[in-house]
Amino acid sequence: MRKVVLMTALASLMVVSLLAVACGGTTEVVKEVPVEKVVEKEVIKEVVKEVPVEKEVIKEVVKEVVVEKETVVEVEGQTVVVLPFQDSFKYMGQAPTKFDEAPMLAARVASGDLPPVEDRLPVASDVLVVPVVETIGE
Repeated sequence: MRKVVLMTALASLMVVSLLAVACGGTTEVVKEVPVEKVVEKEVIKEVVKEVPVEKEVIKEVVKEVVVEKETVVEVEGQTVVVLPFQDSFKYMGQAPTKFDEAPMLAARVASGDLPPVEDRLPVASDVLVVPVVETIGE
């Protein structure tokens, strides 16, 4: 019985010493560091200052304008009145005879999902070009 008490005392002493080593081995220091507060504030300051006008400049611009009269044109049995206007553009060159395939559609044409560009273009007799009278768009 004495051996059992001695062994129990020795085991208890070992457990207590292990707990003491595990818990009390290091000390931890906690230090608070002050943090600067950054405050952003929008300041709007309105300065009213009158500036006197010293000299007024008046400039006359003279632009010579050539006035054209309206033109009457016959287009396939229809009478079309073409009104003159400035800054217009009328293409006077030859119509294109060859058209190229769009690169993004080439794969669809090759797979047969889309007909070739020559088959997708309208027939020349179906095309009606109306000249712009005042402005393009609304």
